[in-house]
Amino acid sequence: GGHQGRGSAIRISRTAEIFYATVGRFMPTGAMTIRRHKHDAIMLGNGQVLVLGGADERDNEGVYSSVEVFDQANGVFRSGSPMRAGRYKFRGTSLALPDGTLLLGGGAPRAEVYNPATGKSDVVGGVDQLAGQFSTATLLPGGRALIAGGYGQGRGPRANAWIFESSASNGRPTGR
Repeated sequence: GGHQGRGSAIRISRTAEIFYATVGRFMPTGAMTIRRHKHDAIMLGNGQVLVLGGADERDNEGVYSSVEVFDQANGVFRSGSPMRAGRYKFRGTSLALPDGTLLLGGGAPRAEVYNPATGKSDVVGGVDQLAGQFSTATLLPGGRALIAGGYGQGRGPRANAWIFESSASNGRPTGR
């Protein structure tokens, strides 16, 4: 995915490439099911890659909640179960948690925990106004994560930080 150009001349792509480190080159592979840019991707323990969210040429008016699964063995993308919220501008804020679920910590005002095995997700309790776009997310010891900064929700850059804890006393993930 990705884009070329800006404004009315923007073109969104659905192409994908694999980088082969042994030869130092990118090579084309199967195309995604839809055109998208400003998305995130994360490799799973089984070698598959999830491509999450993003947007079409309308940018914040065309945000996706869709998920695609890339199977490296056959070079094919297929649709996965959607996230609870549309997310974009959140590269690098999808984190693999110790239990195999994913913390989706950016791209929307609420984080969610996505289970790639079942395709189900839960919105994280606690703080409901994350910055959303261009935040950072860092995995911490014990299944915790730090989400910081970013901008969005009609406000400028933020200096806030938020802690995700996967072992909340009520059994549901929370943020504070």
